[in-house]
Amino acid sequence: MDNCKNVIEDLVFHEIKEQLDTLSEEFRAKIQPNEVAAFALNRLPTLYATSRDGWYQQHLRGEKELKSSIVTQVRRAILAVQQNTLRETDPIAPEEMAGEARALDQVRKILNRADLTWNEVPKAVEEAIKLVKIRGSLEYSKLSQARRNAVAVQDYIKRKRAREIDWKGKDSYAYFGTQGTVQEKDFSTFLEAEGADFVNVLERLVYSLTEQYLERLSPHVKQKVNLYEVVAYTLNRVPPMYATTAKGLKQLKARAKEEYGKKIVNTIHEAVTTIVQNPHRSVSPMPFRRKQGDCKAALEKLREMFSITDIDCTNVSVIIADALEQTMSGFLA
Repeated sequence: MDNCKNVIEDLVFHEIKEQLDTLSEEFRAKIQPNEVAAFALNRLPTLYATSRDGWYQQHLRGEKELKSSIVTQVRRAILAVQQNTLRETDPIAPEEMAGEARALDQVRKILNRADLTWNEVPKAVEEAIKLVKIRGSLEYSKLSQARRNAVAVQDYIKRKRAREIDWKGKDSYAYFGTQGTVQEKDFSTFLEAEGADFVNVLERLVYSLTEQYLERLSPHVKQKVNLYEVVAYTLNRVPPMYATTAKGLKQLKARAKEEYGKKIVNTIHEAVTTIVQNPHRSVSPMPFRRKQGDCKAALEKLREMFSITDIDCTNVSVIIADALEQTMSGFLA
């Protein structure tokens, strides 16, 4: 969920990187960070936030109060995952993990542009398709090494200029709050967590039950309640249930409804009551949203570009990859 974030995910991924960096390359090759993160997260408190100020407060709390627990659980997770040689390999379906940040991470990997924002995606896709056409028309594979080097240099210069322009146009990190400064490492671990192949199965369950609950409220009360604040309040009061495989997801979904269904509904009621009684809340956007750019505008441009009306976060990376592959096939056929 792009408007509701478990901040401790970022802290866990940062700690995973710190610990893995101390291990040998051979040992690191045996470790799946997603599995380490899920193992650790299922043994740590949740710290969901829905605003910039909430994110900052939860991040600060995690670093001050939970640092030792995070270090311990990540260490245990690395040992547990390394010993689990019979791990499942069935991935979770993409639609179960949809989100703007996750979709952007996938598009970045396809286009090989780690610094890409949503605002830049349509143009980057056009340039990538154009480059494939140019290479195809020039029969790139048949060019001399000198000519291929020249094309490669031209590509590098274009990417370098794009990065320089992006750097000059970056928003100040001070945007994310006057209480403190968000460091580049925070954005890096944020992206890593958003791109991870795991999901807290309670997120969708709580979101769905919250929607149903709010629909029953009078319009007067409903307009005072932010759906994501209720979701965050509730998720911070039930144990996390992170899954990394389709089988695990199915099992945890069934368990979640059976064991926590009633507690979730009661907590949603408590959350709504609390929020209505305390109307003065921060509505500042979540950190890093600006750095990601305008997803809706980018998707609309891509719909026009490809003449496909149903492009969204669940399929945009697949559609871009297919477009590049089809363009390439046109020259390879």
